[in-house]
Amino acid sequence: MKIRHITILLLISIALPISGQYYNRSSYAANKSARLYSARYNSSLDSMDEFVNKQGVVLIKKDMDLNSSTYQFEMPENLVSVLDQNLNEWGYIFSSNIETNNLQKTIKNYEEEIVKQERIIENNKEDLLRIQNDTQSNYPKNGFSSGNHRYNENNYVTTIRNAENRIEDIRKSIDEIKKLSSTIYVTVEIHDDVATPDGRKQKVSWVNMPGVSYSFLQIENPKTGISHDQYAGFNLKYMFTRGKSYIEIGVLKPLSTLTTLEQLDPVLSNTKNDFFLIQFGQDFYSRHFGRGKRKFLNLYSGYTVGVMLPNQYNDIKQKSVPVGSLSIGIELLKTKHILLDSRAAYFLPINEENRNTRGILYNASLNFVF
Repeated sequence: MKIRHITILLLISIALPISGQYYNRSSYAANKSARLYSARYNSSLDSMDEFVNKQGVVLIKKDMDLNSSTYQFEMPENLVSVLDQNLNEWGYIFSSNIETNNLQKTIKNYEEEIVKQERIIENNKEDLLRIQNDTQSNYPKNGFSSGNHRYNENNYVTTIRNAENRIEDIRKSIDEIKKLSSTIYVTVEIHDDVATPDGRKQKVSWVNMPGVSYSFLQIENPKTGISHDQYAGFNLKYMFTRGKSYIEIGVLKPLSTLTTLEQLDPVLSNTKNDFFLIQFGQDFYSRHFGRGKRKFLNLYSGYTVGVMLPNQYNDIKQKSVPVGSLSIGIELLKTKHILLDSRAAYFLPINEENRNTRGILYNASLNFVF
């Protein structure tokens, strides 16, 4: 008895997913998805609308917000090359993939399931016939003792009906697969390319990439008693997003220091003999030069903001100074585990001595996945 109840529950649970499968992606010959960013967003949407109105293309769903639109539609397989060509014209393709479905295997599995359901129907009909004959022979006048038999009889009838419904749904699914055997399901996302600084509106992707960098600062207007001509030093650079966002800590020291005798001079002793820097920076890839997807020569621009703690030869206590810079750089090598890049920036301390401490900063860095 318990086995019969379990069978009924299983049949009901299996039958539920079959309903409403007209847009079941596994029924199509293939599923294609694409994500692109367009600098001509509205024009690309007009072109997309024109495409989905083509003969043979059926628009299933369209979602829109201020900066993006998503189209879901079905179309014949022979239009895939036409769609790919249009995608290249509509914008930068960030991702594009197609996945085929093994429809013959799916049909075979469905046919095996039909055989199983037919066997269930046959067995339950035999059990139903046996209990009906037993009821007639033992309770010919339909006495009260036949109630339990009638309960079992209803269970068998329900099980047979569910199995028949299941077979009907499976056959509909098979017909649907055969109907869509030359049709693919497509999802296209179009994003406005000016929605974010790097043209991508997406969640932050965290990474753990410590590293080191070397900086060289050429002072634009060095002045005696304030600054040397050139400073250089090593830094610790910790990158924590693929954006790229990072924190850099290091010290810049003069390439040519004052002699001991020069340090006794009251004017020369005020010269800055190192800059301790703590900076936060972000880099953004160019929309027209690979967007950071290449392994070599990815162009980017960025900025840094932070604090500088200057020191003098005479060790007079100095105030902390806000600093900032704008930079342009190039990734020389980029793999899943290593990033080697260089950049040039305009370094600008924000204080009364900025004219004699600002200049061009060159930086080379190496980061690795930890």
